[in-house]
Amino acid sequence: MHFTYERNGRIYGHMSMIRAYERAWMIHHHAAIPMEKKRPGFLVLKQMILFLYGMYHLPSANLNYIMFYFRPENEFPERIFGGFAREVNNPQICSLDLFSYMTFPVGLPKNQLQPGWSLHESTKQELWELEQFYKHHSGGLLLDILNPARQDPIKESLENVARRLGFMRKWNIYSLVKKGCLKAVLIVNQSDVGVNLSELLNGIKAIIIDPECLPWEVFTIAVAHLTDVYHLDNIPLLIYPSIYADITNVPYEKNINC
Repeated sequence: MHFTYERNGRIYGHMSMIRAYERAWMIHHHAAIPMEKKRPGFLVLKQMILFLYGMYHLPSANLNYIMFYFRPENEFPERIFGGFAREVNNPQICSLDLFSYMTFPVGLPKNQLQPGWSLHESTKQELWELEQFYKHHSGGLLLDILNPARQDPIKESLENVARRLGFMRKWNIYSLVKKGCLKAVLIVNQSDVGVNLSELLNGIKAIIIDPECLPWEVFTIAVAHLTDVYHLDNIPLLIYPSIYADITNVPYEKNINC
């Protein structure tokens, strides 16, 4: 779904949106160029908001949440989206979670995890532990959007809708565990180019439960084991909380708010 602000065949403002998770839509590719006394960036954003207000009342839209990724140093979204979140000051209405972003190479050797470590699809108990960690650390809406336990089933899943239309959109959740203790949860997102926005729906999100006790070497071995599903040279790797990259002294490309 796209909104543009045009004059004489020239595009001055653009914004796109896609259904990213079961009940969450993602806004992306918000861009604009100067145009006399008008502000095309605000104009397309206003039209998107008006459209979303009407769309929200349609049950078939499966619209409970809107998400947006932006860099903190990007002045426009930081003032609009970040400023709104700070003004509301209620993470259960509008939340900000800061991720470290880096690209991760696909096709690394699949080294074995050290004894005592395991990587497997997340269990209900581990998802509960993830929920408790996130509530304590953020209290935001990220897990409501991801819905890792796949609660509140809808008539037809997003994965099935995408498949029926000839696309792929799915995600699976894995736990990295040491001797029964959850250390990290990795969300493996997959999508086609046609439904992918800046690869943010075709990469891995990692939520680090125990940043102090998860060696970078172990973490990267686990990530490497999950990259076989991608047919790319590199994928985006988003890590929360962002302090994990600082704790492990690992360089990253940028920070991203969600």
